[in-house]
Amino acid sequence: MKQWSKYFQNEEFLEKTRMFVLNDDMRDFVKKKIGFKSGLRVLDVGCGSGEFIWYLAKDSSGVDFTGLDYDESFVEAATKRIPGEHECSFSFVQGDAKEMPFPDECFDLVVSHTFFNSMPQYKEALSEMIRVCKPGGIIASVSSMDVAHIPYFKGIYPESANAWKKEYDMLLEKVQKMYEKVTPIQGLLQGIATELIPAFFARNGLDEVSAYPIGRFFSLSNSATPQDKKKRYIELDYISEKKRVECVYELDEAKECMSGEEVKRFIELLEVRRDYLLKNINENRTWELQGGVSLLVTGRRLSRDQAFLHGILNSGLFGVK
Repeated sequence: MKQWSKYFQNEEFLEKTRMFVLNDDMRDFVKKKIGFKSGLRVLDVGCGSGEFIWYLAKDSSGVDFTGLDYDESFVEAATKRIPGEHECSFSFVQGDAKEMPFPDECFDLVVSHTFFNSMPQYKEALSEMIRVCKPGGIIASVSSMDVAHIPYFKGIYPESANAWKKEYDMLLEKVQKMYEKVTPIQGLLQGIATELIPAFFARNGLDEVSAYPIGRFFSLSNSATPQDKKKRYIELDYISEKKRVECVYELDEAKECMSGEEVKRFIELLEVRRDYLLKNINENRTWELQGGVSLLVTGRRLSRDQAFLHGILNSGLFGVK
């Protein structure tokens, strides 16, 4: 499989998309539903560059965070972002979710963000999450309901943008077709569909399974969005797309989709678009937007007594299965 962080979702892409996937206004709600509090040991499985950890860590103290990811590039990126001073502790580990390098029952809370959609061996991964979670602890998943088709509106740009926008849209369409041919999303999303996760949790040993809709949309035209976040989004959008198209075009099969001159021109127009958006950052009319609904699913690991009873009942010794 092609490296996730290089060909599909690089560090900048993760930070950019989490600006609308992880809703700041719902942070307290998410923390409450996953049982988040001071004093916990928390594991984030498939942590990427740590965006979900940073989301939970804001305004928190006394929490010991560990992030696990198979992609070493993500682990390095997350480690570089560990704050010098914080009232929580952080560590990031490279490892396989099917064989986690942790002892039994060592975490109070095990979380994941957009992990189960992309993990082919999701049953083995959940088994490991249960193993490292303390009895009575919570296992939680946040996954997009529309990973492959994020709701998107290209906006209504003024005529003054026609000089670059039409050419940009044309080349963007070719770039996206190139991505789909060379690094198809469905080739990477080989896990379980989001709508099946609640039943999956319930049928694989978790108790008190609950599901909650969360999410938001993001638009640079939205006057409710702080200007510093708009600027950061614009920069991340430019950097992430530039890095991805350059990486993908290194592959021989990509050269069958676009010429080198077209790729070069697309990168030039990415810069033009970035500069245009920064110059017009306070306009309130274009309304190019992205976003969608995510599903938070939680389940509790059985206590030792419950697990013992569950094992007896499932054994069939008393005619009950």
